[in-house]
Amino acid sequence: MIRKIAFLLFVTLLVSCGEKEQQAPLSGVMWGGEGNRIIIMPASGEGFRDTLLIDNHGMFAWTPDTVIPGFYILEKSPNNHLVLVMESNRPVSIDAQYISFPKNCKVTGSDNYLDFYQIETLSKKWQKAMQTSTSTTMDSLWKPTAQAVDELKQTLDSITQIYREEIVQISDEPLVRMFGLLQTAGNKRLFDPWAHKELYFAADSTLEPFSHLREVKMFRREAEVLFNKHLLFNKLQPGTQFPEIILSVMGQDTLSTSDFLGSPLYIELYEPDKEDQAAIHQKALEKVNSFQWRGMKAAFLLLDSITLPESKRGFNSMNLSDGLSPEIMEQLGVVSLPANFILSDSGIIAGKNLWDKKLQELMELLVKK
Repeated sequence: MIRKIAFLLFVTLLVSCGEKEQQAPLSGVMWGGEGNRIIIMPASGEGFRDTLLIDNHGMFAWTPDTVIPGFYILEKSPNNHLVLVMESNRPVSIDAQYISFPKNCKVTGSDNYLDFYQIETLSKKWQKAMQTSTSTTMDSLWKPTAQAVDELKQTLDSITQIYREEIVQISDEPLVRMFGLLQTAGNKRLFDPWAHKELYFAADSTLEPFSHLREVKMFRREAEVLFNKHLLFNKLQPGTQFPEIILSVMGQDTLSTSDFLGSPLYIELYEPDKEDQAAIHQKALEKVNSFQWRGMKAAFLLLDSITLPESKRGFNSMNLSDGLSPEIMEQLGVVSLPANFILSDSGIIAGKNLWDKKLQELMELLVKK
């Protein structure tokens, strides 16, 4: 009888333990926030926005059916939020003052939240500095001259570089480095993926242990695309023979790259309807023009339907309104526009994607030979 009672007590204890409420994936206290609300949502910006009520004791809890491992934003208002890394088997607890949130809050169960906060603070300062600099263009006295535009660009580039360096200095941890690389201001990335691909590759190499996190998966997919683009870009390097390509010009005549053998050749691909590309082209054209009388030839491949000026002697402008085929773009390793190739008189690539002073120096060497 005693054994039976002991067994029943044991079963009752097991049932009661099983019925105990598990700790919520996210819970905590917001002192002084009684009756207010906060929002939890994925940092990727996709999916849900759950509103959490802070009760009359300052307590709140988020109890979803499942938690997809990844980055989440706990938000009091758009400019007052905290970035958290959450996993299904690791509850996160918050202890904070509502009025000063997210400053001075304490978090358990989510690493690097202070680093994320520091990076976002720097990112906001960067955005503000950019806005302050561009606001000068609203002044009635400001004129968009070439010099003024160039000076503004240099100022913005200098500001951006300062904040890049600051963020790199504080982002030693893999997830923090990744978070820093993803900072944006509107459509502008603080770290342009192509220009800073080595940082992306280095960050990707450290993220394997975190591949189960949603945002890490997204970042690593982007890094893979970037790496494939890098391999493509390196296809045709200086010292190799430029491939033979036959182009249909305005749907009628054909032009082959071998037609230019015997003279140094400048090849440029660009889209004239894109202002930034047209500006780069114009500078390059001025330099190439100065070498025409010394035997330099040129082929400009215009990838749109804009009306073309007549070609000069030795200079060919080809309107490829349908663009180059993906196969030719891949064969040339063109990953962005504008792009250029500078060939020797025997068709060997002497340089690629060179502009301004470097372009002039290379053409000077080629026409001397």
